[in-house]
Amino acid sequence: MHISVIVTGGTIACKEEDGVLSPGKRAADALEKWCEEVWNEIGKGEAAFIVSSPYLILSEDLTGAYMVRLIREVNRVLKEEHPEGIVIFHGTDTLCYAAAVLAEVFALAHTPIVFVSSNHALDHPLSNGRINLRYAFEWLLENVGECGDHSSPVTVSYVNQSLQDPLEKPVIAGGILDAKCLYGYLAMSDILYGKHFSSGMKTEDKAEPDARDTAELNAKERPDTERIVNRFYVNPSWFDDAGFSEAKADGKVVWIKVCPGMVYPKDLDGIRYVLVEGYHSGTLHAGEEFAAFMRLAKAKGVPVFVCSLPAGEAVYETVDGYVSLGAVPVKGISPFTIYARLWLACLFSDRW
Repeated sequence: MHISVIVTGGTIACKEEDGVLSPGKRAADALEKWCEEVWNEIGKGEAAFIVSSPYLILSEDLTGAYMVRLIREVNRVLKEEHPEGIVIFHGTDTLCYAAAVLAEVFALAHTPIVFVSSNHALDHPLSNGRINLRYAFEWLLENVGECGDHSSPVTVSYVNQSLQDPLEKPVIAGGILDAKCLYGYLAMSDILYGKHFSSGMKTEDKAEPDARDTAELNAKERPDTERIVNRFYVNPSWFDDAGFSEAKADGKVVWIKVCPGMVYPKDLDGIRYVLVEGYHSGTLHAGEEFAAFMRLAKAKGVPVFVCSLPAGEAVYETVDGYVSLGAVPVKGISPFTIYARLWLACLFSDRW
C-alpha cells in the first residue's frame, strides 16, 4: 500500500528537553520509522511511505497562512504522489480547525485522509499516539478508493485517554471521527469528541455551480449566507492560482462564544463574517447587548451566524428572538465546519 505522510508538528512530533516540549528537528524521519513499526504490528502486507513536512510547529501556532500551506501540500501530494491514503500528523489544540477546513476543500476527493495526533509525546507511557495511528491505518485499509461518493474522505483518529485505564468507565470512546462532525477538544481531559452533524448537503449535490447558478445566487440580497449554509463549494486548485496570496488568510472572521453577562464587540471594521457559538441547543440571551451588536453588524453589512442548533428538533423561543434581530441560524452543522466555510469564503469572495 502506498501511503503519503504529512508531518506538521504538534505533540506527536515533540521531544522533551529540560522540561520543555518542542517539535524535534528530525521529526519527519522519526515519524516515518514509527509508521513502519506500527504498520508491521498490524500485519497487513507491505506499505511504502512518502513523508513530507510543509512546516513544523506547535499546533497553537497554526495560522491561516499555515492552513493554506497544508491545503497546497495535500493537493500536491494527491496530484504528484497518487497515494492510496494520506496520514497527517497534527497537534490536538487546533486539529478541529485544520480538519474541518480540509474536509471542505477536499470533500470530493476519493483518497482517504486521516489526521493523527497524540495527547503526550510518543515516549510518554500515557501517550495514545500509537493506538491512534493503528486506528488510522486500519481505516485507510477499509476505505481505499471508497471515499468521495458516499462518505467524507477526511477523518480524525483519536482514542480518548479514558480507554487507556481499564479501571475507568469509558465515557466518550472516540476512535475514527468524521472531520465534518467535530465538536471540541477538552484539553484538560485529553478528550476529542464529535456529535451527529450533517455536512449541510448531500455529497452528490456538491458540484461546482455553473455560471447561471452563480448569477441566480448573486441576484439575491445576501447570497453568501445561503451558500455557506447549504451550497458551499471550494476547488483545491484555487489555492494555486497566481493571484492568490497567503497574506490574505487571516483576520476577517470573528468567532464569539456566548457566556452569561458577556459583552459583544463594539467595532467590526475589516470583519466580513461573525460566528456566534450559542449554548448546546443553539440558544443565547438576545437582550439589549446582543441587539445593539446586531444593529452594528447590520450597519457594517456583516452577516452574523449562530451555530450549535440541532437539526430536526424543536427550538427554544429564544432562537426566534435572535432571528428576529437578523442573525442567521445554522442547524445541524458543526461549529468548526461553519467556521471553515466562513474562513474559506473570505479567501475567495471574488468567486462568489
